[in-house]
Amino acid sequence: MVNQVLIEDYHLFHPSEITLLKKFLTFDQQEKAIYFKLLNRKIKPILLKSFKIPSDRDVVMKFDTNFIIVNPNLTDLNILLSLLVKEELKNFLQKRNLSTLGKVKDLRTSLIKNIRDQPFFSFYATREQNSEEREKYFIRKFLTPVLGTIIQIDTTTRELFQKVILLYNRDTILEKNLLLNSILTNIKVKDPKLQLEEDEEEETDSVNTSVDPKKLRIPRIYPNYKINRLSPFKYKTRDDFLEYFYCLNLEAELIDKVEFGDENSLNEGLRIYETAKKLWMTHIQGLTAKVDISSCKNEVKKEVIGTEIVGTIPWFKLYTKEFVLSRIMDFSRKLLEKLAMLEIKKKPLNGEIVKKKFLDRIDHLNTLISQPFYYQHKIYSWYNELALIYHYHLKSPQEALKLCEEALSLTNENLRNYACGRRNAIKKRMKRIREGKNCKKEDIELNANVLKVLVFAEKAERNIKEKGGNYGKAYYYYPLDITEKKENGETGNDAEAEKLYVEEFVLKKYFEKGWKGFHCETRIFTTLFSFLFYDILFYDIPGVFISPYQSNLDETFINLNFSLAHPLDFGTEFFYESRKNLIEERISVLERKSEEDNWRKIQELVCEVDSLCRDKNTFVYGISWELFSVDDILKIIEYIPGNALSGIVKFILQNPMGGGGPDLCLYNEHAKKVKFSEVKGQNDRLSETQIIWLNYLSELEGIESELFEVNVEKKRKAKTPVNRKTKK
Repeated sequence: MVNQVLIEDYHLFHPSEITLLKKFLTFDQQEKAIYFKLLNRKIKPILLKSFKIPSDRDVVMKFDTNFIIVNPNLTDLNILLSLLVKEELKNFLQKRNLSTLGKVKDLRTSLIKNIRDQPFFSFYATREQNSEEREKYFIRKFLTPVLGTIIQIDTTTRELFQKVILLYNRDTILEKNLLLNSILTNIKVKDPKLQLEEDEEEETDSVNTSVDPKKLRIPRIYPNYKINRLSPFKYKTRDDFLEYFYCLNLEAELIDKVEFGDENSLNEGLRIYETAKKLWMTHIQGLTAKVDISSCKNEVKKEVIGTEIVGTIPWFKLYTKEFVLSRIMDFSRKLLEKLAMLEIKKKPLNGEIVKKKFLDRIDHLNTLISQPFYYQHKIYSWYNELALIYHYHLKSPQEALKLCEEALSLTNENLRNYACGRRNAIKKRMKRIREGKNCKKEDIELNANVLKVLVFAEKAERNIKEKGGNYGKAYYYYPLDITEKKENGETGNDAEAEKLYVEEFVLKKYFEKGWKGFHCETRIFTTLFSFLFYDILFYDIPGVFISPYQSNLDETFINLNFSLAHPLDFGTEFFYESRKNLIEERISVLERKSEEDNWRKIQELVCEVDSLCRDKNTFVYGISWELFSVDDILKIIEYIPGNALSGIVKFILQNPMGGGGPDLCLYNEHAKKVKFSEVKGQNDRLSETQIIWLNYLSELEGIESELFEVNVEKKRKAKTPVNRKTKK
């Protein structure tokens, strides 16, 4: 990685940085591995004794001061106490006759408070009246001998490696995790469920390099695609790259402040937003001066600006500081919303301040809508939020309706296709405004084509909290027949029914009617897409595959599918543009699936991908190898009519990162039909994305879309006699 970056982007580094990177290249394999582990600890201090293997400690102490700092001058008592694990802290307090009851955080807080507030402690001999001096004495006399040697990563060096990884991976976001995919591929990776269990246990600062063999699974295997790092996009100067890196840091800091959510953090986030807005507005004004916005359509504007910024490949604009600033501006909607809600919760309520906060949000959204250069696929979301503010907060329904009509009048056909879900949200907003706030959500949104099924069942208790489990989900009783009772060896009242989650309960109901199904949600659609478009997904496009271990590990992408292997432009509006002819040709084959030659070609595509990847469990976007067999995939494709199948893959092309697909995918071999069913238990509500999916699928000819509701049986209570007392 370091070698590759120095070859391609040598001009982006300062001579001192190049010297440091060349020094790193002289490390042996063990030294590199240990240093990367330290890098992933960020800049948090680490105890040398936390390395369980003595040879690892020796390696750490060999690093010079450019890479690590030994015994840094730390004066923050809270940070130093946090280096002690629970048992160490309790032993420390117990030897000095202090209380050891309570949580670790509370024990630390109590100890720090006592040291700062009380001029004298019996367990150490000092009568310093100044709290700062008492802290220094406590650290020097008592804490340092217990902690031993402390090491810390140099912040400048960690930032340097952040830049290297950013350039090598061509990341568009600043990765919090510096663990490379190449490392994860060549070691045995822990099972995610076991990792979740470990995370929920008490945290320790132990850096253990040994791995329990019982907690291992097969290493990641990536698809075999052609790597093409030589692309026309490069930062011309070091200053260009540093500006991009600075904007990424602004974005990461803003996200942290907003997610933390308290008033001080939000106000700090507001200052970051104002800094980014000044930079962004300066750029937008410069572009506006060069392009006559009023005289050209959205399609023309997009083409002109794309060419001006990034040359012939439009998706390269993702790597510009201007695009990062645009992303900050879009994310800042959440910041401004939280600030407005914070004012509403304050008592006494200041109406003028609250109104100003909402006017700030309106001004921000109007600024985003008025520019035609960046993030245009979000324009329906901006209009929708603006309409909500006018309708709900400012009580101006007519203005809200006007905004909805303006949004639906946009003529950009590419935008309509790519953001169809957000466009439907605008239609829903209009209907809600016109029919009033008391109308039921489902009655407004669900199409008439969506079938509704209602059954009653006896509800069991909710499940207890389990590590990695579905906390709070209800069980439903499904009656067992005599054969099942005998096989399970059950007798008496306990054998009357089986406890199932609502999705499992409904699958059993469908099975009774001859349907085979899966609880898979959106995974069936992404799996179908990747089987049918595998060769196009990994087609050789300049610059989209820059590493043999290419996937996204950032926490921003909650959808697990998107963390799997995919080209760099996937999930952007540019993916379709770069492969338009290939995609249109494949969609044509799917639409004419009934023709023998096309059906044979589809079968060959599916079988080839399955034979190539299944045994290796290849790390591919969208495919759930453990859930569907190749026979299941072929039957589902066979039973879905061609036009409906092409409609499904078009929807995934438009919304590759989206969730909300129906809970169940079912097929009936006798009837040769496919059905998608959204399952809801007692008092469950449909989300917006679930409704969009149900409506979309219901409009595709040849497949069924259902809402299956399970309500609780109402048991009649025995009437108790009323004791009527006679009046005295």
